[in-house]
Amino acid sequence: MSKRSLGVLGCLVGAFLIFALAPVSHAQGVDEKIKALEQELMQLKAEQHQVREEQIELKKQATEAAAALPTVTYRPRSGLTIAGADKSWAFNISSQFHLRLYNFPDGNDARGAQSGKLFGRRITLMTNYCWSDCFYSFDLQIDMDQNNIPFELQRAALDFHFEQFNPFLPILRVGLDAAASKAHLVSSSASARWERNTVNDDSSISPTGSHQGIGLVWDEVPIGISTFDLEGHLVTGRLAAGDSATTNADLMSFIGYTGTKPFGGSKNKWLNGFEFRFEVELENIDDRAGVAADLGGVGVGTYRRQRLRTDERIGRFAVIDTGGNNTVGGGLHHYLSPGIIYRVGPYTLNALMNWSKWRGENDAFRGVSARSWLVAHELYLWSPKGFLTGTFTTPGSVLWGWQFARSEMDCGKGSDCAPGDGAFRQAHLLQREMNLWYTVIAGLRLGLQWNWWESSNTPSGVQTAVNCSKNTNAGNVGKSCDWHSVNATVAYNW
Repeated sequence: MSKRSLGVLGCLVGAFLIFALAPVSHAQGVDEKIKALEQELMQLKAEQHQVREEQIELKKQATEAAAALPTVTYRPRSGLTIAGADKSWAFNISSQFHLRLYNFPDGNDARGAQSGKLFGRRITLMTNYCWSDCFYSFDLQIDMDQNNIPFELQRAALDFHFEQFNPFLPILRVGLDAAASKAHLVSSSASARWERNTVNDDSSISPTGSHQGIGLVWDEVPIGISTFDLEGHLVTGRLAAGDSATTNADLMSFIGYTGTKPFGGSKNKWLNGFEFRFEVELENIDDRAGVAADLGGVGVGTYRRQRLRTDERIGRFAVIDTGGNNTVGGGLHHYLSPGIIYRVGPYTLNALMNWSKWRGENDAFRGVSARSWLVAHELYLWSPKGFLTGTFTTPGSVLWGWQFARSEMDCGKGSDCAPGDGAFRQAHLLQREMNLWYTVIAGLRLGLQWNWWESSNTPSGVQTAVNCSKNTNAGNVGKSCDWHSVNATVAYNW
């Protein structure tokens, strides 16, 4: 073979080797890149797992931190509540504000029957603090009603809730101004009625069951399909002589209450709305000279006194009165009040009777007495849910109410109980009241009220104030009169 042929053969062999070995070298490079990528992927997965674990730990810490923070809740009428996460404590604050516009279409403004006058009524700041899972609970309320109650303590009471251990155990209540839980069937911020009845609003009776003392409360104890209420309060101060009022005598008084919802647990809507109530107040009146002085400040005009007067704060007229403070003598004063409530659907019936009787030792009356009865109807006419629906907290609800009340008073042997010129010892006062309320938002209502008052024996001053008579002669004192008022209100319960 020639040298030229060998050279060509060598070139061919070299080219073959180059083309044969090139793929092997390229494959080795790809494998190395794959291994590098796999290592990088494993590293990224490890880092991702670490980040995920850190996120889980941070979320756990945030959850634990959030769980340890107090909770904040708000409900209309119940107010704002701040509570510890472990339920070791809770603080609630709420308030009410009722602004009323009084109008007497036929009244004499120069004699007190003014129109177009605003009055701040039931302006109250209410607080409650409880601890140890609310076994201990402390109420503190301040009343700032206009004019007659500028600023005073309305509630200051401590409760011990033994019913948390067993529903048959009571609440122990003690305070400077403790409240009977149910007490009178009075008006409320959710009802159609405006005020209390005239007998328990103007004498030595606790109008709301508030008192200075200590008591036991069983509230809605379940027995079968029924629930029962029972209260007994030893009053160490003085009833209706002003919140937190006391006396420098050893005599004690008593407030008792019992009630039941006999079919409260029944599914029958025609039966489960029945509720029966009965209240008693027994006050030992001490008329010794050293005891007569009022030690409570506000309410000085209601101790040892009985009267009937209208419930409006502007144009408020007394038609019969034993006189100023401390006019009734000593002995026992008792107040009894049975009542019934019936609720079915949008309708509520409220019926109440009461008797107030004084023993009256060493006075000129020898047995002052007063009694009254009332029947009140309430009906939700409309709400956005339809005809005959609505609640206090449902915006757009329209509530209608009607009440008839008759109160009578007898001054016993007293010859003159006319608050002003003249002399008489018996009188009755009638009230026909119609209300219409509209719920703007939960807790805020607008209302209109029409009152038709009628008095059998009317003092001359009241006659001229309501334009029943132009004659101010004392001989006209026994005339029967009737008059009207048309009032409006803005009621906000926060």
